[in-house]
Amino acid sequence: MILTQPIKKYQLLLSKYIVSCEFITLMIVVNIATMVFSGFITGVKDPLDADLFFRCFWILWASTLATAAVQMIAVEFFSSKWISIFIGLLLGLMSQGTYLNGWFGKFNPYSFSDFSYRADWKQALFMMLISCIFIIIGLIISTFVFKRQNINR
Repeated sequence: MILTQPIKKYQLLLSKYIVSCEFITLMIVVNIATMVFSGFITGVKDPLDADLFFRCFWILWASTLATAAVQMIAVEFFSSKWISIFIGLLLGLMSQGTYLNGWFGKFNPYSFSDFSYRADWKQALFMMLISCIFIIIGLIISTFVFKRQNINR
């Protein structure tokens, strides 16, 4: 592919992350919409608790973007995309076990429905803050590694 104007390596990596963020957002919105729709079909009295859905959306969105940032690091270290997918799965499983079994769970940047439903807004904001820290650190590390690599792989 020939580019008319050269772009910097970090812009390429950032655009890759932004596209994955857009896809993640679309998937979460579709997931919530299908949950509401299935609630209407099955006759749930109030299938749309707006406060709960907004809180769960923000927790899920922030934690998934943090997971994507961590996976960006794995993509830069390993040539196989399968390793990155496995690392994301492993981190999700480990964090769920840590949340259920230890004090470290309050720093858990990954989401799952049990925490999302029980968290209040203060906990949700704290979790989003930790997710933002993971995103920033993940993007900085992956950009640093990507700048040092040969682009021809």
